[in-house]
Amino acid sequence: QSAAVDYLEASDADVVVLQEISESQAMSISPRLRSYPHAYLQGADESDTVVFSKWPILNATTEKLAPDGVSAIRSVLDWRGQHITLIAVHLHWPIGPLSSRRRNAELEGLSRMAQPLDEPLIILGDMNVTPWSSHSKALTNTFGLDDCAAGHGLNPTWPSQLLLLGIRIDHCLATTHWKTVRVWTGPHLGSDHRPMGVEMQLEAW
Repeated sequence: QSAAVDYLEASDADVVVLQEISESQAMSISPRLRSYPHAYLQGADESDTVVFSKWPILNATTEKLAPDGVSAIRSVLDWRGQHITLIAVHLHWPIGPLSSRRRNAELEGLSRMAQPLDEPLIILGDMNVTPWSSHSKALTNTFGLDDCAAGHGLNPTWPSQLLLLGIRIDHCLATTHWKTVRVWTGPHLGSDHRPMGVEMQLEAW
């Protein structure tokens, strides 16, 4: 945990999303993340996700993606006077037909949650789907979202100790308001996932 906190502090990221974490665990590390005075931790036990931000979080909610599915966090950030919507998700792992149907229903719920797309939006998290999946492509092609990592290498994130055999199941999707500058995969920090970093530039709109 200490290595992960040190890495986040040194990253200089504007926003950090952590997953597979409880609210109590997030509260224990929050004082050590001094660069991130704003946080939404209350939905962690339902969504498995927390958000830390250098910028004010104007509002945040935890919303169900499907009747038998997980919840996602929708937050609105004040980034230099611009409102940015950030959706953070951790979807079901598709082992077996039941779990696969749940993951697919969650992806459909995520697409509905993302509408409308007329303001800057970022969706990120462990979606448990590869970039080549038809379900993943439905989000990008059908609903007008860009895969931020497209054109920036493979950047496998899982499993963290076998990256030569790894795949990318952690994703950052964004509306066309954004231009991706750089995408990278961080070091092994004890999790079975490597951290995924994305540097983005907000285009004029």
